[in-house]
Amino acid sequence: MTEQPKQTNWYLLTGIILGLLIGLILSTMIFPAVNRYATPAQLDAIGKDIYREEIALAYAATGSLNRAIDRLMRLEQAQPASILIEQAQRLQAAGGSQQVIDALVLLAERLSGE
Repeated sequence: MTEQPKQTNWYLLTGIILGLLIGLILSTMIFPAVNRYATPAQLDAIGKDIYREEIALAYAATGSLNRAIDRLMRLEQAQPASILIEQAQRLQAAGGSQQVIDALVLLAERLSGE
């Protein structure tokens, strides 16, 4: 009786490894998950800067201080007036829009006056 060579199942292991690699590449690089429902407090530093700029511009346009305060409270940061001033200074040093700088300073002044 002749002994048949032992067959290995390397193709299964290779298939699993390739599947995991392809899935990892697809999920991280090609189709990354995006959290569209992040709260303002969960934003990164750049996102918070943009959010504060939009709040300041909306306040400059409407003059609604209560809405601006409510929106700033969503960032869950202490002393929003000083943060607005710091952001205006950074933006001015970077040569940013004067309209945005003025809006940030205006809102910070109104918050400090309360």
